Amino acid sequence: MMKLFFAILRLMRPKEYIKNLLVFLPMFFAMRLNEVDLWVQSSVAFLGFCLISSSIYVINDLKDVEADRIHPVKKHRPIASGAVPVTIAWVVFSVLVLAAFAVSLSTSLPFFVLQLAYFVLNLLYTWKLKTVAIVDICILSAGFLLRLFVGSAVTSIPLSGWIILVLFFLTLLLGAGKRRDDLLLLEAGLDTKRASVRGYSLEMLNVLTTVVGTAGLVCYIIYTMTPEVMARFQSEHLYLTAFPVVAGVLRYFQIMLVEKRTGSPTELFLKDAGMASMVILWAVSFCGIVLMRY
Repeated sequence: MMKLFFAILRLMRPKEYIKNLLVFLPMFFAMRLNEVDLWVQSSVAFLGFCLISSSIYVINDLKDVEADRIHPVKKHRPIASGAVPVTIAWVVFSVLVLAAFAVSLSTSLPFFVLQLAYFVLNLLYTWKLKTVAIVDICILSAGFLLRLFVGSAVTSIPLSGWIILVLFFLTLLLGAGKRRDDLLLLEAGLDTKRASVRGYSLEMLNVLTTVVGTAGLVCYIIYTMTPEVMARFQSEHLYLTAFPVVAGVLRYFQIMLVEKRTGSPTELFLKDAGMASMVILWAVSFCGIVLMRY
């Protein structure tokens, strides 16, 4: 029984919940981290997105179980390996969906609508759209943006258009990097099941990652230097936070082009010391520069 419990937990992919921390970003960029009610609202949103994202991971594994069984890494997933029976997986999926919508409906209508949009979009992705090149990585990016929008909706904190663009471009970079890893596996004969990869080439993905990575950096630098942002934070030095952002993007390119291991963005942020340290340095420098005014 305990073995099944831990297999179900692994099926839900709790380590991927790091992505759902995006719901706290509106609080961060508004520098309203001392308001308890905002923490409560954002935490409820975080819980709701953890539940709905886990349901998507479960349904994705159910849909791709046959392909996963011949994948060099994914064959160890709970359903593909047989650790979680298919019938049990369907029950887990149903419970997660019901619980997720119960949380959002009890919170606010905008939260529910955005959560429903995420759910429907990812079902479409799982059943069809992940086989369409370009569309697939745009949907992945949209999933990150919806997390950001939920954080804004539950806290009533407006978002800067520049921050939305930064997140869009940088998550496109992560998606393109992941597809590059898939393509390398395909060319090595280790994975032949992801149809969308056949709509890409290494040359195209190299150009795509360069374009969206550069666009993300430019948008962030512009954000830090807009008069509105400098006035809000009463600081002309936020541009200094661009240095760890640039260093983080360069580290990602090093991992992608030299080390050739961009399969899982979550794994990179959790296990790569360079990426993790740049994220921490960015957050600390941003908070430090803003708090210096006091």
